[in-house]
Formats: sequence, structure tokens, C-alpha cells
Amino acid sequence: MPWLPGIVTGILTVNLNLLLFWFLDSPVWEMILQLFSWLVPPGADNMRTFHAIVNIVVASMLLYFNYLLNIICGGLLYFSSREIKDAVTLREGIETVGMSRQIRGLARE
Repeated sequence: MPWLPGIVTGILTVNLNLLLFWFLDSPVWEMILQLFSWLVPPGADNMRTFHAIVNIVVASMLLYFNYLLNIICGGLLYFSSREIKDAVTLREGIETVGMSRQIRGLARE
């Protein structure tokens, strides 16, 4: 795999993951958690536990999403680079098809 596309893919996936993790620290996320506060029995410790559990679950899902994204992007980059290299050798082979001499016995068959 070439270095430049690999570095660009890594930077993009890390930035996407940071953006998603920063979302967990935003007021919008707190409002979403407050919408589901009716699921929690009354009590200050229960709400704190609910916040912790939900944040851990969502953060781990984001982390696994990042791993999956890296694996998929790396695989696509590898196979597209391989196809590009194969296309060059195939083009060279096609150019040499008309240049080679023909075997005399092959024309009779």
C-alpha cells in the first residue's frame, strides 16, 4: 500500500472518531440522555450510573466502529492498489500481442 493514501486514511478515521467522541461530551448528548431519564428509577446515584453505563456502551461502539472502518479502508486501499499495478502489466502485455512473430504451424491449425 502506498504511504500517502494510508496516512490520509488514518488521519481521516482518527478525526472522525475524535469528532464522534467529542459528541459524547456535548450538551446535545446530555439532552438525549435526559430524554431517556424516565427509564431510570429515582435517585441521584441511579442517574449517574445510567450516564456512566450508556457512555461506556456508546464509546465502545464508536471504538469498534473505528476499528472496522480502518480494516475496511485498508482492505479497499490494498486491493485497489493491487488492481492498478495489475492494470499496468496487463496493458504492457496487450501492447506486445501484435508485436510478436507468429508461429508458422499455428496458422494452419
